[in-house]
Amino acid sequence: LRGSEERFRSAFEQVAVGMAHLNTDGYYLRVNDRLCEILGYSRPALLQMSYMDVTHADDLAADLNQAKRLLAGEIGHYSMEKRYIRQDGSAIWSNVTVSAVRDEQNRVKYTIVVVEDISARKAAEEAVRQSEELARQRQAFPDIVTRRFTIASDQLYTASRKVVERAGWRLTEDVPPHDETARAR
Repeated sequence: LRGSEERFRSAFEQVAVGMAHLNTDGYYLRVNDRLCEILGYSRPALLQMSYMDVTHADDLAADLNQAKRLLAGEIGHYSMEKRYIRQDGSAIWSNVTVSAVRDEQNRVKYTIVVVEDISARKAAEEAVRQSEELARQRQAFPDIVTRRFTIASDQLYTASRKVVERAGWRLTEDVPPHDETARAR
């Protein structure tokens, strides 16, 4: 039994994904180093929190609904893609799988949560989506040439030359010909 527990502890701590045990109210009972790294919190800080404290507000309702079904015994486990809010305030995408550990009377003792950081994949998917959308726009409107431009906030936007001219912006000359940039006056 002691060897089995040592193997479990070793596996829990050394896996390449975040892992946690949560009580039935959603508070962290146990967390591994990888979860701390993913969320940007120390172990003592996470152990004072619930998963609801670090779940992005837009994803919380769906997560709570699935957790409610899990605790009620309607489902044995669930997986979902959701965002967490790191300690520094940034959002990260994750794939989360949650299952329940039950006692002899089928009551939930705690839940096991596995968290995989999928932020890089989500960023790549968004870049592909934007590229495909731009290609569709260019195909639908072949005579409209799109240009990148900035406004007072210095954020980059894409618009047609006609939009740039109607807005009274001018193309700057300090950029390469393939990347014309307009600045608001």
